[in-house]
Amino acid sequence: SISANSLIDEGTFDNYKKYFSLAPFANLPNTLKDFILENSYSNGNEYRITQNAERTKSIICFGDFDGDGIKDVAVLLDNNEKQISRLLVICNNTETKKPYIGFAENYSDKMRINNFKKGSSIIIESELQPVELDGIILKAEDVKMAVVYDKSLQKFKTYYQEYKYQKKLFNILRGQMSSFLFLL
Repeated sequence: SISANSLIDEGTFDNYKKYFSLAPFANLPNTLKDFILENSYSNGNEYRITQNAERTKSIICFGDFDGDGIKDVAVLLDNNEKQISRLLVICNNTETKKPYIGFAENYSDKMRINNFKKGSSIIIESELQPVELDGIILKAEDVKMAVVYDKSLQKFKTYYQEYKYQKKLFNILRGQMSSFLFLL
């Protein structure tokens, strides 16, 4: 049955149609769509959900990112003019079930994301370590980061992961060191 609470005004409907028409956004709850729209402006930049169907595969992921047993969502918003992204990790209040920003960060490149599950290993302080909670992997052209909630510090932390130039640099330096030792 249709109730007054399930109806939305024409302006809201137009925004939903404009910004959330592509899968997987079309099926997001309206409260989450509103929340994303309300948090799409930061540091003088306007960010939007992608309208590129191919890109939708790498800008939204789900998991229990804060460890409260409720499914959370991580979504990237883009500023196409400046080729930059904004990550929103949207958690839910355990009592009210209303969304709130658990973590937000602006990036100076267009990023891609996917999730990893609790027990997965990531690089923390130069060592591969398993994590206690679900997390998010962010990738750009030359960087890879993991964002994971630290229960003891009660905040999200970012850990840089190996990126494609790190091995190359290591091999170059190792080669130079070998040449140097050979000369001695």
